[in-house]
Amino acid sequence: MRMKRPSFALILALAATAIALSSLPGAWAKPKFKVLAGVSGGMFSSLTLDSSGNLYGVTNAGGTYNDGVIFELKHLSNGNWGEVVVHSFNGDDGLFPNGGMIFDRAGNLYGTTKEGGATNAGTVFELTPGRDSPGWTYSILYSFCPEGWFSGCPEGDPPDAGVVMDHSGNLYGTTGGGGSNGGGVAFELTPDSSGWSYNVLHDFAGENEGKDGWTPYARLLLGKNGNLYGTTAGGGAYTLGAVFRLRYVSGGWDESLLYSFCPGGFPCKDGAGPGYGLIFDNSGNLYGTTPGGGANNCGEANCGTVFKLTADGNGGWKEKVLYSFRTGGTDSAPIAL
Repeated sequence: MRMKRPSFALILALAATAIALSSLPGAWAKPKFKVLAGVSGGMFSSLTLDSSGNLYGVTNAGGTYNDGVIFELKHLSNGNWGEVVVHSFNGDDGLFPNGGMIFDRAGNLYGTTKEGGATNAGTVFELTPGRDSPGWTYSILYSFCPEGWFSGCPEGDPPDAGVVMDHSGNLYGTTGGGGSNGGGVAFELTPDSSGWSYNVLHDFAGENEGKDGWTPYARLLLGKNGNLYGTTAGGGAYTLGAVFRLRYVSGGWDESLLYSFCPGGFPCKDGAGPGYGLIFDNSGNLYGTTPGGGANNCGEANCGTVFKLTADGNGGWKEKVLYSFRTGGTDSAPIAL
């Protein structure tokens, strides 16, 4: 019998920032803050924008069964925003949705749940909009740990973030645990005539299994060349996290570490524990955050950093800290996925 999460309602204000140039060249006007809606249930993931300007997201609780919902925020004609519950989870179809969702070119939504599904070990799901009638059709593409928890989940524990999609319609994601070594996996879901096929692309090393990373909590980043990029909160050459790349070669996927954090030891001025996602700029540089380390010695507070990784042209990557957070000031450690 699955355990029920205690009921709670967390009212989270969804903010939109409108930034306009001031009359002075090169200067920025003061940002304007506007509350769009209050959403109950605990929203800890990013929002997704559709082609009509509507916003979609998930909550970890709330809904008919208090197991979380998928919601839509519609931009109404009077200038306000209205919330519509698209789907209420009931445990059997997923439980506690996590991570931001994505759209495909046909307007279908994809996401993940931390629990629930066929074995109560999390799911990857799809929402298909109605063609001839309003509403959405919900379906589970994959339920994790089909062998049962006793097996150690060789294909990966429940996912901790959402998925990404390539141009062929394949989905990619990570799990923060499970796999043969217990360090998590990167996986692929491929559509075929019988549904979706699940494949482990990389089995991350466990805590005492060499120089690979472990616990890849964050969503993967898909590069223009089809490579996948991500972070691990632990592992790497110095055990305090790494940035990795997955590249398709010769019928399989090859994993390599682009950067391992804390080469100089504590207090890890370059950052530590990068369990969050990455972004690219137009020049191919990678950017991310760490919840630990940085130039400010915060002791156990682990202030955190914003960092940049630049390819050096010789197959390596160079890291640069763009900003070190501090406690007791006007900023705090980054926690975004």
